[in-house]
Amino acid sequence: MSDAEIDQEQLIKELIAESFALRTKSEHLSQYVETRIADLVKTRSELSTIRGESEREIGRLKSESEREIGRLKSESEREIGRLKSESEREIGRLRAGIETANRQRNELQDKFDSLLSEHEALGEANLQMTSQRDRLRDRMAQVDSSPEYRLAKRLRRIFGVVLKDAPTQ
Repeated sequence: MSDAEIDQEQLIKELIAESFALRTKSEHLSQYVETRIADLVKTRSELSTIRGESEREIGRLKSESEREIGRLKSESEREIGRLKSESEREIGRLRAGIETANRQRNELQDKFDSLLSEHEALGEANLQMTSQRDRLRDRMAQVDSSPEYRLAKRLRRIFGVVLKDAPTQ
């Protein structure tokens, strides 16, 4: 065999070995791709299941929240109505209290006015009576200090003693 044939044979053996190595790599790559595809299909299936469960859960939560919102809304409307009627009753009571207080204030003002005018009238009468008393005291002091009164007083004492001693007839 010639060198050319040996080289050719050597080249064929190397090409066959290289072809075998490429085939093996291809098979490993194919298995890797199949494994990855299977993982992707499995993951897709799991995600689809999770998505369906989450959509059902979201639907359930949405309906529960809508029911809860409706319940809270009706509850708050009832509470608002109750508070409104309660506040209206309280406002009515307060208005009645204010009217009563105004009426009592007016009555007290009238009484005060009448007492004030009565007080002023009594004060004026007191001043008049005090003035009259002072004038009468002055007049009594003048009468007491007059010589005629002193003489009449002495005569009364003298005649009083004489009249007491005199026998009754």
